[in-house]
Amino acid sequence: MCNFYKMDGFYAFTNLRCLYIINQDIQKIEGLEECRNLEKLWLGQNLISKIEGLNNLHKLRELYL
Repeated sequence: MCNFYKMDGFYAFTNLRCLYIINQDIQKIEGLEECRNLEKLWLGQNLISKIEGLNNLHKLRELYL
């Protein structure tokens, strides 16, 4: 399995509505500020210890950690 350790480059996905990152050993949630259309964010089975940048995601309705 190829694990995804860092959240990077999501600024380019401004119309992203759903994001599922499961079992990837991510420790810090960041870099989603420009994903203002995000409605679902699923981040289960990661190593999350810090979450940043969700304040402007006013359309976010589902958050699973």
